[in-house]
Amino acid sequence: RRTNYFYEALIGPGAQPHLARVLEVDGKIVASVRIQDLQMKFGESVLRVGGIADVGTDPEHRRKGYAARVMKDSVKHMAKEGFDISVLFGISDYYDRFGYISSLPSTSISIGVADALKAPRKIRGRAFKASDMPAVKRLYQQTGSLIWGNAVRNRPEWEHRSSRFEGARVFTMGKSIVA
Repeated sequence: RRTNYFYEALIGPGAQPHLARVLEVDGKIVASVRIQDLQMKFGESVLRVGGIADVGTDPEHRRKGYAARVMKDSVKHMAKEGFDISVLFGISDYYDRFGYISSLPSTSISIGVADALKAPRKIRGRAFKASDMPAVKRLYQQTGSLIWGNAVRNRPEWEHRSSRFEGARVFTMGKSIVA
């Protein structure tokens, strides 16, 4: 299963199999890391970022140090490939041994039921439609320009990500998407 999942993750725009790092035992992938070649905004600068993704070890081979070996190799490989920086979203107190620190803000929005009931009735929720994608892109670009570490997305990446919106909800006010 790990091998199939890993290879499926290597498809899509910007997929670069040469950036995949794997550890094989007896011809079977037992641990892997996928490095994504990303562009991210940091202030006014756009940096080449190695995004660590899909770190994993086959359940039968855990606790043998395989993921650690693949992570160490990935860090060296990104330096050799000329990445400006590397980022990941992962487990606290695990990745620090590879030189990672928490640096991006953690945010959330909560609305209490009582406050939601007071919201203007002009706002409506509905299922996401493919025709909503241009508005979603605009919202991403407008809000993303204010966020450090926001990914710069090109057209093929948006097309690849569109399947992630299946089942999403869109909030509208009249004909405009608000969230």
